[in-house]
Amino acid sequence: MCYHYSPAHLSRLQKLYPDKFGDIEFTNYANGFTHPAVPTLTAKEAGLKNWGLIPHWCQDEQAANKMKRYCLNAKIETLSEKPSFRDAVAKNQFCVLPAKHFYEWQWQDAKGKEKIKFEIKLRDDLLLHLAGLYSSWLNKKSGELIETITIITCEANEIMAKIHNTKKRMPIILNQREGQKWIHGQLDLAQIKLLAQGQQLEAQPTSI
Repeated sequence: MCYHYSPAHLSRLQKLYPDKFGDIEFTNYANGFTHPAVPTLTAKEAGLKNWGLIPHWCQDEQAANKMKRYCLNAKIETLSEKPSFRDAVAKNQFCVLPAKHFYEWQWQDAKGKEKIKFEIKLRDDLLLHLAGLYSSWLNKKSGELIETITIITCEANEIMAKIHNTKKRMPIILNQREGQKWIHGQLDLAQIKLLAQGQQLEAQPTSI
């Protein structure tokens, strides 16, 4: 799965997407369990969206807060079936999250008491574009429209299977060109899965 990553620096986002990202502030280390606002690119706009998707049909804050904890990631195999995600897929609510690295832990024993944290990136220091879905949820009590995202995951490739050696999953990783195609609906689920599993990745232990 993918619950920790480092968003791309704002200066790099502005260089790659000069007409998209303004002067926004966001964390340099995103922990999904804190539901941070992270830089997100869609076919329509660029800006900050909160990590942890809230489906549009959630009735109240209690339901929304519960749902976002379970919707940090979305398995590609069941995207079109799960009520939490199928509407976003049907409406082409595709997004990417530009990132420097993502992080995963390798278990050193059967119970995970000993772990090594790895920092993973694309070779040649290219920006990762983590594929996701976005949703807009209206808080009927406050009138606030909340924008949220989830990161799509797939079966791990060879290098990620060695690192994420328990569940053997990985986020869908695209490069910039592939990310643009994804957000504009020019790649289907099977295609992004193949692209992700074929990416040339580098990984090294980290203490971050």
